[in-house]
Amino acid sequence: ERGRCGGGFQLGGRRALGCTRQLAWVLAVPCSYSRVSRLRRLVENAAAQGARLRAALGEVAARRGEGVVRDVRGHGCMLGLELAASQPAGTAKRVAQACAARGLLLLNCSVYETLRFIPPLTVAPAEVDEACDVFDAALAEVVA
Repeated sequence: ERGRCGGGFQLGGRRALGCTRQLAWVLAVPCSYSRVSRLRRLVENAAAQGARLRAALGEVAARRGEGVVRDVRGHGCMLGLELAASQPAGTAKRVAQACAARGLLLLNCSVYETLRFIPPLTVAPAEVDEACDVFDAALAEVVA
């Protein structure tokens, strides 16, 4: 019937515009749900992989002892590992350079001897494990 679109909704005088608006609304709801769902998965992955990274860095700290690592801190996937005060100035920078030579990019803090781990929110568990292995080897090389 003329003037109706989308299963019987009356559109008034502007049929094409009405159909377009109706179709846009019908398509927008699933797209919004998809975005929210994707964002929720990213947040959940960041929390899970951040906990995995924190635990792995804690193991590295325990293995190296209190004379090497002072603290592991942060939230989610944004973590920092502070080296002990007994380490000479510039140790964090040298560890970051040794990691970079192995393909792992870390940020060293300019004021404190701290290395920042900031992986992407989409990081996989295997990538977290590999990064910790690379970091452990670089730390052993520089601090040894």
